[in-house]
Amino acid sequence: MNESSIMSRIRIPANWVLVDTDIFSGNEIILSEKTKINIDPTYEPHEWVSRKGTALAVPERLTFDSNLSRMSLEWKTKMEILAGDTVYFDYFGALMSFGNHAQKFEKNTDELVFEEFGRIYPFIHYREFFAVERAGEIIPINGYVICEQVSRLPASPLEVFQKKQVDTNIGIVRYVGKSNVKYLNDVYADPEVAPGDIILFMTYSNRPVTIHEEKMWAIQKRFVMAKFYGSYEDIQKTTTTH
Repeated sequence: MNESSIMSRIRIPANWVLVDTDIFSGNEIILSEKTKINIDPTYEPHEWVSRKGTALAVPERLTFDSNLSRMSLEWKTKMEILAGDTVYFDYFGALMSFGNHAQKFEKNTDELVFEEFGRIYPFIHYREFFAVERAGEIIPINGYVICEQVSRLPASPLEVFQKKQVDTNIGIVRYVGKSNVKYLNDVYADPEVAPGDIILFMTYSNRPVTIHEEKMWAIQKRFVMAKFYGSYEDIQKTTTTH
């Protein structure tokens, strides 16, 4: 970061991370590290845009308090993001920070951004982050695991020739981080999972994330319903999750 940049002197008391990301830059959408196009990003952009950036400034602490509602986290966890980390985050959660810069058809939306030298930097809430990458290591945070996506086996011979469908309830755990300490809703708790585990998770708890050009799922451990033993093919022969 440039020494003359005011961002080098920013202090964030709690919960928000200042990020440099190309998720949104005018009408330019980043498809991958090598490909970008100009487009009106309104049709399911979460399926293909970049969902990562670089942490420029991190909060001094995280708050876990039901009285702070939107400003607080819904779970107690440790601060694991460091300035300079590559960070992976939820697309829609990040998009909210851009306010009118991104939400063209909404009025009076919050703009949680900092602008300098013609570039827009969003403040993204800590809850929206799935993982960090540091020295080549992927480290899930906020109680998340990162799972390999698997394709459903065809239910009949006729489906063999159809396009493969990704199973949205089962995944193979590839990266595991620390569990959250506790949740505001004490019904939740983080189960133990390990790399290689095949897990069943609650519908709509899977969040898309692309790591090293591979589409994966980010799932908070609290939404893991079961772990399976055996191969995914064996599970598909005996289990219906749809």
